[in-house]
Amino acid sequence: MVRKKMNLTLGLGSGDLESNTSTSEIVNDSSENNEYVSHGGTFHGGEFHITGEGITTSKHQRANKLGTELKQNLVVNYDNPLGAGASGVVYLAIDKRDNSKIALKEISVFDEGRRKQILKELEAMYDSNHNHLVSFHGAFYSEGSISIAMEYMDVGAITDIMEVCGKIPETILSVITEQVLQGFYYLHKKRHLIHRDVKPNNILMNSKGEFKITDFGVSSELEDSKADCGTFVGTVMYMSPERLGGEKYSYESDIWSFGLTIMELATGRFPYNDDDDDNSEKKNKIRQYGFWELLTLINKNDPQLNPKEFSKEICNFISICLNKDRTKRPTAEFLLSHPFVTRARNYSKEYQQWVSIVTPMVQKLNAKKISENPEATSDLIAEALNGFTI
Repeated sequence: MVRKKMNLTLGLGSGDLESNTSTSEIVNDSSENNEYVSHGGTFHGGEFHITGEGITTSKHQRANKLGTELKQNLVVNYDNPLGAGASGVVYLAIDKRDNSKIALKEISVFDEGRRKQILKELEAMYDSNHNHLVSFHGAFYSEGSISIAMEYMDVGAITDIMEVCGKIPETILSVITEQVLQGFYYLHKKRHLIHRDVKPNNILMNSKGEFKITDFGVSSELEDSKADCGTFVGTVMYMSPERLGGEKYSYESDIWSFGLTIMELATGRFPYNDDDDDNSEKKNKIRQYGFWELLTLINKNDPQLNPKEFSKEICNFISICLNKDRTKRPTAEFLLSHPFVTRARNYSKEYQQWVSIVTPMVQKLNAKKISENPEATSDLIAEALNGFTI
């Protein structure tokens, strides 16, 4: 597997660490975290040990030995990254054994912040097994980087879908909401994890119509379902009031962020955009607020859907998700029984029709983006919107 343009050949063995940077330069002096790369070419961090052969964990005494075999058979497109997340850059890779596609996230270990994000990502993904979380296939170390192999979501992020659709109909949105809430229920209740960076970019769709949560680089594990967290990380625009205010927070902070996301999908615009930002040029763009400006907006305003345009079910759903009092905000488990969500089972046929229409349009749009042809991209959006009536 050869990286284009950078003239780097990834080593295949656990002793292939070749770098001008000495081990001491990438050792974290904190004895609490003890993250380092040994002279033998093994990244050690927390419970994880990652070599060119794969990843092992001392906690569970089991190994994921996908490393060497996976690396030998991967063809990676480094020229056109799929995107960048909280903890690294993601590339599309092809497994030559079966021509299957894999998303390969590369993260440098030479930066302390990135090393911590590696561990957050691995802690969240290694033992997770849920239909609505992006799957983990393995990890390996080579030449100063950790590569994390993940499920490839072949349609894209919610932001990509909004570029084509503008807004998503309630019937479709109820199905999407139910799927993502299943993922949050598993994260919060079963894994005791707060995602902490919930936003449209971190919810992905595949061509089967499955929506899944991704990018766990700033997630946090709590000891139990009643614990709190106090670290300030994540995307400010989707942060809950308690997080912006520097207060303690817990799982309900994800619910606030998810409520903003669903409201954005329903209206086709970020909830705190100005009312005069509804023209075709601005409707899908988020106005960038300063920290204090955003905090003031949240304190003074209560984002609500117009009851003349939307059903009472979705209006209530958004309202309770965006309750400024975190103690009154519902859990993912509670929301799964909300009328807006339970009615999703009635729209299976409509949903599959929507998936069949939207999937090729978004895929074509993303292909144009990757080929860096902006004129074709704008033409495609116009073409995609023409006649879309679901």
